[in-house]
Amino acid sequence: MIEYSLFKIVHQHTKSCLSLILMLICSIPAFAQLTCSDKDHTTIVQILRTAETKNWRELPDGESLTKIGKAFIPTPYVANTLEQGMKEDSLIINVSGMDCTTFVEQVLALGMTIKKNDPSFEKFGQSLECIRYRGGNKEGYFSRLHYFTDWIDDNEHKSLIENISRTLSPEQLPIDLNFMSTHRSAYKALADNDSLWHMTQQLEKEINQRDHYFLPKDQIREQASQIKNGDIIALVTNIKGLDVSHVGFAYWQGTELHFLHASLKKGVMITEETLSDYLGKMKSNRGIIVARPVY
Repeated sequence: MIEYSLFKIVHQHTKSCLSLILMLICSIPAFAQLTCSDKDHTTIVQILRTAETKNWRELPDGESLTKIGKAFIPTPYVANTLEQGMKEDSLIINVSGMDCTTFVEQVLALGMTIKKNDPSFEKFGQSLECIRYRGGNKEGYFSRLHYFTDWIDDNEHKSLIENISRTLSPEQLPIDLNFMSTHRSAYKALADNDSLWHMTQQLEKEINQRDHYFLPKDQIREQASQIKNGDIIALVTNIKGLDVSHVGFAYWQGTELHFLHASLKKGVMITEETLSDYLGKMKSNRGIIVARPVY
């Protein structure tokens, strides 16, 4: 059973105290080792400078996130960017090619960094580490948040997002996670490490026991007005052993809700059709989980 006692205690205090404690958790110590190309470093610094020049810091969180996300159009989709044999203690930064999760993580980390005084590449790295790893601490492969429902739960405990799915629908989401443990050969870290594999099995069982809620896809059009620009949208799947198959951001075009995401075929893009119509074509999709950035 994963303990969140520290965060339960923190939540009893004021939001200002929480922000101070969270800042300490997420930035001390600074990331020890980094994997990032010069090109990616330059891209991140340029986005931070643009945000500073155009004063994105003063925008609502979701509005700044959509501006950041659009800045990456049409970055190509690259699968498994965190599963390519990198050292476990290295923080991987790659904005030249992203999968859907690393797109969301890196956009969110940039959004957090822009809100800080004197935003910098180092602070971006600290924010990304905080988002990507359980409790904000990078301690090897197992500390990374692999399942997205776990990602949402952990980042909500860190008060970086708020899962608003239950306010949109009372529909509970029963899940039976086992994909990683039953496909261990697909994950280099699990293939020859029995200890890590058993830990993964236990984690899957623990996540399965939590309460989860989602908005069924036939209710999205009705509830769309409750979803804001920049809300994180996780696509719930009926694929055996998984919880979520794809993630991105809510994006409003006029009066229609669309989807800003790293597409498998087209890279980072905004869907031409509405989010509801986009999901309507997916037989494996059940609906969405909606998480709102609140940092």
